[in-house]
Amino acid sequence: MTHSAISRLESLFATETALMREFIAILQKEAEVLATPAVGDALNATTASKNTLAQQLSASAASRHAIYEELGYKDKDASNARLRQDHPALNPAIDALAQAAQQAHEINEDNGIVIDAYLKYNQQAMNELRILAGQDLPLYDASGRARQSSASKTSIKAG
Repeated sequence: MTHSAISRLESLFATETALMREFIAILQKEAEVLATPAVGDALNATTASKNTLAQQLSASAASRHAIYEELGYKDKDASNARLRQDHPALNPAIDALAQAAQQAHEINEDNGIVIDAYLKYNQQAMNELRILAGQDLPLYDASGRARQSSASKTSIKAG
């Protein structure tokens, strides 16, 4: 049973590492998109791809943790350390996944900083538009729909 579980783990590490590298490629594409003036549709596409890969990575990690438990490793945080000691042949696979995950984390953080800057800029622009329009309320509600200005709610009577 142990040999079978180790083989499955080795396969999962390879699969997860490949998925993580694909995730990194999408994050790098996202960084390129964020560096261009018109980010809208391209950013939506990278976000959809990231979400799909994140689900696949999560499923793979869940499978990996199930095998950890099958092998008697109950503590998720300590599992890799114990696995490294008990099965040193897996160290290159564990290292490859850890390095890819670290790279993805760093790129994602950098992209998040750029996205936050865009959001702040857009919020400032919306506030300026609201001020210029003489509205006390934001131009859009939380769902992104245009709000009715108080001026358009006022009925005008002839006469």
